[in-house]
Amino acid sequence: MKPIGTLTEAALTAMRAPTTIQPSTKPESPANLPATMSDWAVKWLGLEPWHLEINHLSRVVEDFCGQCFRNRNPHAVILAGRSGSGKTHAMRGAHRWVNQARTLAAEKAFWKWPPITQWSSWPELIRPIVESQVPMREALQDATSADVLFLDDIGAESDKFKSAENVDALCQLLSRRERKWTMITTNFRPLQWDKQFDARVADRLMRNSIVCDLGCGSYATRP
Repeated sequence: MKPIGTLTEAALTAMRAPTTIQPSTKPESPANLPATMSDWAVKWLGLEPWHLEINHLSRVVEDFCGQCFRNRNPHAVILAGRSGSGKTHAMRGAHRWVNQARTLAAEKAFWKWPPITQWSSWPELIRPIVESQVPMREALQDATSADVLFLDDIGAESDKFKSAENVDALCQLLSRRERKWTMITTNFRPLQWDKQFDARVADRLMRNSIVCDLGCGSYATRP
C-alpha cells in the first residue's frame, strides 16, 4: 500500500466485509498482525496497533470503509472510549479514505454518484440550536442528508449546551440517519449512555450499529 494521499487497488482489496466483528481474545503484537492490517492502521489511520483494542478499532474502521465503498449494508459505527484513546484520530483517517475513494466508488457503479461526506463536531453543530439562532431542522440538514456522516464528540458539550433540546436534536439526527453510513465518536462508554443522554438516544446508538467499546486508556501514554 502506498502512503496516505494515494488511493490504490491494494487499499481497496484490503477491505473486508464480515457481517460482524469480534475482538480477538489474545494479545497481538504489531509483528504478529497481518501486513494489510498493519498498513491500514499505520498508514491510513495513523495508529500503531500497540494494544489489543487498538487492533480491534482498526479492524472496525477498516470494515466500515470497505462496506461503505461498496455501499453494502449501510449502518452506524460508534467509537466509544475515554479521551485520548484514538477514536477521533481513527475517524479522521476513515474520513480521508472515504473522501479519496468516493469518485472511484461511483466509477465502479457501487454508488450512483460520488457519495457526499460530512464531518461535524457535535458541540459546534448544536450551538446555534441551543442558542436559538437556527431552527433544529435547518441546523441538522447537512448532517441528516449526507451520504456518509462523521460525527465527532457526542456528549462533549459544555454545561451551557446540556439541555433537553440538545438530547432531542441528537435523537432526531440518529433517527433520520438510521440505515445510513454514519461514524460517531463519544467519550462515554455504552453503560453510561442512559445517564449521559437518555434511553431513546441509547437505543438509537445501539440500533443497526457496530459499537467499538475501547478501554485501552490514552493512546498518548501507551507503553
